[in-house]
Amino acid sequence: MNKYFILTLALFLTQLNAADFSNKADWALTTKAWEAFVKKDHAEVLAYTNKCIELYAKKADKHQAAIIAGNFENEQSQAVNFVATCMLIQAQSCTQQGEKEKAKGLYKQIIEKYPAAIVSDKNGTWSVHKAAKKKIAEL
Repeated sequence: MNKYFILTLALFLTQLNAADFSNKADWALTTKAWEAFVKKDHAEVLAYTNKCIELYAKKADKHQAAIIAGNFENEQSQAVNFVATCMLIQAQSCTQQGEKEKAKGLYKQIIEKYPAAIVSDKNGTWSVHKAAKKKIAEL
């Protein structure tokens, strides 16, 4: 076997073990992604954001369509909010790693797919869509 393949596989398996997926709720995965981003642990950012997107993107897409149509319950916006936020976190992580094109692609997806996404945090409530527009303009 190629020694680079073995090294890559070992690193991948190590990263899988680092992430704690005991709570797969969208809010929990997003919280863990933010925490990993603050620590600049890009491997964990990728693990948590990818898991959230994998588990909730279809639901988020469906709910975004309902929001646009005016046919939604308030709880339905949560999947939209958390998936878009995970995409934003992942894009910022990519930017920090010098992967600007990948970051741009993620920001474009947020802008196109999740215009209703919002975040409520210690800074108040803000639009993920607007944040993505601002970040893409900065790249």
